[in-house]
Parts: sequence; structure tokens; C-alpha cells
Amino acid sequence: MKASLRRCSDPLRCQHLWDAITTIRNHKQLPSFDRIRRYMSRMHNMKSDEVEKHLEECASDNLIAVTRKVGQKGSKVGIEQEGFRLPTPPEEPDGHDWYCFECHKGGDVVCCSKCYRVFHEMCINVEDHPYDNEPFVCVVCKKRLYQRSIRSRINRDDLNMLLAFTVGRLKERLPVNIMERVIPASQKPGVFLSDRAATSHQALIRSDQLSRVSASEPWRAQLLLHHQMDLNTMEKKTNDCRYKTIYDFEIDALTIVHNVVIYQGVHSSVADMARQMLRDCQYDLMELEQCKDCYRMSNEKSDKYWFCKPCRPPHQLVYAKQKGFPYWPAKVIRLENELYDVRFFGSQHQRAVIEKSHIRPISVNIHTLQVKRTSAWNKACEELKKHQEFLSMMSNHEPDHRNMRTDSDPRHKVDTLSPHQEPQHQHRVQTQLLQTTQKKEMKDDE
Repeated sequence: MKASLRRCSDPLRCQHLWDAITTIRNHKQLPSFDRIRRYMSRMHNMKSDEVEKHLEECASDNLIAVTRKVGQKGSKVGIEQEGFRLPTPPEEPDGHDWYCFECHKGGDVVCCSKCYRVFHEMCINVEDHPYDNEPFVCVVCKKRLYQRSIRSRINRDDLNMLLAFTVGRLKERLPVNIMERVIPASQKPGVFLSDRAATSHQALIRSDQLSRVSASEPWRAQLLLHHQMDLNTMEKKTNDCRYKTIYDFEIDALTIVHNVVIYQGVHSSVADMARQMLRDCQYDLMELEQCKDCYRMSNEKSDKYWFCKPCRPPHQLVYAKQKGFPYWPAKVIRLENELYDVRFFGSQHQRAVIEKSHIRPISVNIHTLQVKRTSAWNKACEELKKHQEFLSMMSNHEPDHRNMRTDSDPRHKVDTLSPHQEPQHQHRVQTQLLQTTQKKEMKDDE
């Protein structure tokens, strides 16, 4: 496993330098170091030596081009001047990313032998280091292959239909155009402080008091983002039935966060929204993995009895007691380590994790629960009764679904983790699968 330097520059500082060059060029001036330095000092409070360092790094990464031009006006006539210009996007795409998929920074990185992703050695878990002289395979590829190797309980058409609900919810969390940047209006043509104005009172105008203007140019994303992804693309992939596993969908959500942090900056508001979107995504995928019928019905809500309709197989029914509340009828969504993840009948259908000591079977004599019959309790019991009626109808027509599920079966356990959380016990199985899998499979959907 050998690391190599693909890019050393900070992508956010690179964007700032591009803004400086663009703004200076819009005023028919040569983007010299002095003008760029003055711009960066005013707009980003950056010192001269920092500007010089970032310019050198961007130039070495071919993200800024150095030019030399002989002056033709005023005191610069006949004098060679050094300037900087925007780069030209390469005609051929690079084989690998330039920024670590885990921390989203440049530097010395290790390239995955199966996909375009790269990682810093320090960002790779010990159990994911290759044995001896084996090529490095990243945790994303290992987990994706493992997920594709196990038999899914959801067929591909149903999976993509359910994921369409997920992406619809995620679009409420993130702007449609995640590549839309907002810069201070003092960078607009006509407002930039020229050489003469830089010494006047205009230089004292606070940038945050100025209006703002969007700046989104496709070439920027082409140079900074190796694999572009957004929620509209994910939505189209669900419509085209392209997702094979739940984890394939999560990979795309992880890629969005990776791209947003690179393009907008780790501390930007859009990056915060992207990270929240990922958390919501992983929660939804966990819900989908636990019970696809619950997930579908809670999104469709086709009628007022949607919660009463049984899943296949049906959930175990219990009375569960939260602290400060009476025993309440509920469905067991998942049972693990004697903790019951339940969803209550009633108007809100709230979730809770209840200890076994506060669980009673649904067949218990209701008088032993000492419950006060409120309107909310009556509503919950009405839903429970309706659910049991549906169960009776289903058992008459579908006898194979009589066994109640508890979701304590290991096959039902959730596995929607971030790349750095890959379970260690899967490593050997994944390695064996990788040795027998063709490269074509690994490139699918990239």
C-alpha cells in the first residue's frame, strides 16, 4: 500500500483565489500577486505569506496557471509582468479522486484498486489494511460487495420504489443546487476596488453589509469533484431502478457530503445541511431495512387505517410502558439485547425503546395493567382491534404469514454505517469475495 501526493492545495482556498482572479479580470486588469494579495486580505483577512503559499500550492496542482506578459500601458510598457489565470479543465478525466473520502482533504493518499476513491493512511482502519503485497481495496468497495453478496429480502423494483420515498424526504433537507456558491457583492463587476479605489474610503466598507450574488460555474466542479452526485441524480436512479442494495444508495449520499465539503468548505452552512441530510438518510435506511412494509405504509398513508395494516410477516404485539406513562398497545419493530424497539398504536404512532421488564404480552388481562381509559387510550385500542381484524383476514388467506416476527434474527439487523464503521468480523469474508469478483462489477454504477 503506497501513498502518493495527488493534490496539496486547499480546495476552498483555491475557490477564493479563483474568485480573486475572476474579479480582477472583470476589471480589465492583470491578476498580479499584489492585486490578489490585496483582494485576499480584504475579503478573507489573509496575510501575504499565506496568499503566496496557497498560490504556489494551487499552481503545483495545475489549478491556477502562471502567466508572463509584457506591459503595454503606462509605466509598465515593455516590462514583463507575472500574473495568474484560471486553469483549463482537462479533456481526459483522472482515474482517481484527489481528496480523501473520509476527511475530504488533500495530501498523500492511497488509491483504491477497485474504485476512484482515495484515503489517507491515517484515515484507513487497521483491519482494512491489505495483507502483504495485496492491492488496497477501500472500505466502501468491501462493504458494497458484501451487501451485494448476501440475499436481499427486498427485490430490486420494490427497493427502488421505497428509495424514491427516501430521496423525496432528503430533498426537503438540502438545496437543489448544492454547487451554488454565494459570495459578497463587492466581488461583482463594477464594485471591485481597483488599484486607485483601494486607497480610498471604499476599502473600509464591510463586506457583510453588501448584497450577495450567486457564483456557480460548471468548470469549478469539474476541476474539484471527481464524481459528481446530487439528489436529482439519485432520484433519477430510483426511477430507472439502478440501485441494487440499500448501501448503494447510502454511498451516493456519502458522496454528496464529500463533494459539498470540498466545494463549499467544511464549516459552511451547506455542509452542515449535507451532514444532517446524511444522518436523516441513514435513519431512513435503517427504518427501511428493519421493515419495508412499515416504511412503505408510513410514507404512503393511503387511508386512516394505514398503521393498522399488518406487515409480512406481522410484528409481535405487546403492551409497553414508558416512564411516566401507562402500558400502551404497540408493535415490536425490533428486539435486541432484551430491548424492545416499539411503535405505539394511537394518533401519534410514536417510537420508543423499552426494557423487557416493562413489556407485557398482548394476551394479558387488561385489568391487571391498571390503565385509565382516556380518549387517547380508546383511540389506541380501536387501532389495535382494527389491526387484529386485518390479521385475522390475512391469516385466513395467507397462512404462511401467521408466525409473528420479533426482528431478533441476525438477518434483520441494521447495517447502514459510515465507511469508517465497517465491522471487523466481515473483513475476511469480504476479502475472499473480492478475490473472486471481476472489476466490471466494482465499476457498476460509479
